Amino acid sequence: MSRNLFALLTLGALMGCAEQPAATVRIETPQDGAVVNADSVQVVLAASGIEIVPADGETTPGRAHHHIFVDRELTPAGQPIPAGEEGIVHLGTGDSIYTLPNLTPGRHRLIAVLALGNHVPVDPWAVDTVYFTVEEGPE
Repeated sequence: MSRNLFALLTLGALMGCAEQPAATVRIETPQDGAVVNADSVQVVLAASGIEIVPADGETTPGRAHHHIFVDRELTPAGQPIPAGEEGIVHLGTGDSIYTLPNLTPGRHRLIAVLALGNHVPVDPWAVDTVYFTVEEGPE
C-alpha cells in the first residue's frame, strides 16, 4: 500500500513540474500582406499560453498585456518597453483591440509584443509581425 502511495505522490510531483507551454501572440487583423483603403486600421490581437490582464506593475508569471510597435524596432530584451514614444502603443488596460489612427499611405509593419505588468517583455519573447499597405483613398 505504501508503495502505491509513493508512486502516486511521485507521479503527482512530476506532473506538477511539467513545463508550461510558452506564451504566444498573434496579430489576427490586419492580415500579413493586406491592403487597407483607410488611414485608420483596426488591430486585433490574440494570445495563448498566458492570461491577458491590465498592466499592474507586477511580474506575475502567466499574466501579461499587449504592446504594438508600428514601424519601429523592438526595444532591447529585458528592458521595459518605453511609454509615450511615437510608434509604440501600450494596451495597458488589458484590451486586445486597438485602432491605429492617421496612418500614411504606403507599407507598414506591426510587431505585437507581450509584456509583464512592469512592461518588460515576457521571457521567452512572444512576438508576431505583419506587413500591410495603406492605399491612398480617392481625393
